[in-house]
Amino acid sequence: MRNLRIVLPKLVFRSGVSRKLRAGSAFPKRALAALCRAGFGKVIFLYSPPLPAASASCQRDGHDILLAYEQALVMRRNDTARKHVFAAIHAEILAPEPKLILLHDFAGRHAAGFIAALVLRQFCGTDGPTARQYWLDTADRSPVASQDSILWRIEHFEPYPEWNLDDAQRQAHCPAEALPHPTIPTKASYSSSLARGRR
Repeated sequence: MRNLRIVLPKLVFRSGVSRKLRAGSAFPKRALAALCRAGFGKVIFLYSPPLPAASASCQRDGHDILLAYEQALVMRRNDTARKHVFAAIHAEILAPEPKLILLHDFAGRHAAGFIAALVLRQFCGTDGPTARQYWLDTADRSPVASQDSILWRIEHFEPYPEWNLDDAQRQAHCPAEALPHPTIPTKASYSSSLARGRR
């Protein structure tokens, strides 16, 4: 996987696909099986090419495990896909044995960074300017025509009240750097620390 990063520790990750795959490809079934064995329960592809499979299975600790492969076009203006991602994450936060979720695009930068920034805003209370800088820090200076629009949407995102977390849940699932803190010296140092969340 390219550019694998932690979004919410022990729960949500973001990445691209392998450089060995054809450009514009989703994960093949063998890669999904490997992710299943690594502990992932759901993989969400953030772009539109067709998926090779809707699921994959594996054996883990003597049990048959099913990994779901889904699509959520989070860059679209309507919020249906983003709500799907938030609902999936929230369900795992509430689950007694949460499964890992991987959010991926092709390179692990633009769409993956966009939804990761919104995940931090939705679940961790990260403010708009910090989430905006997080996207910039993790885009690896790779240009994209829609950058201004992406940054505006991140900064002006309004979290959905139905998926708000309480303080205990935030402490359990959010990176410390993402939590609101009155003594954080600068937005840049805060977001740069978040951006280093590589596995």
